[in-house]
Amino acid sequence: MLLFGMKRCPPCTHLERLSGVRLIKAMVHRGGINTAVVTGGPIRPGDVVRPVAEGQAADRGVSTGADRLVLRTV
Repeated sequence: MLLFGMKRCPPCTHLERLSGVRLIKAMVHRGGINTAVVTGGPIRPGDVVRPVAEGQAADRGVSTGADRLVLRTV
């Protein structure tokens, strides 16, 4: 699976509303990241997430340089 990191997703009050537990202070600097799926596949517990260099992404058929994915707000 190959993902393109779009933007940070810091903890918010939405999680607190869903869980009923005050979590924001405990979750500071532990947010996630919103991504675009470039190539799909299963995600299993214990899978490792690691950055991939642009050259490695190109080897896997991903557009790079001027043609790479760009963050856009719609």
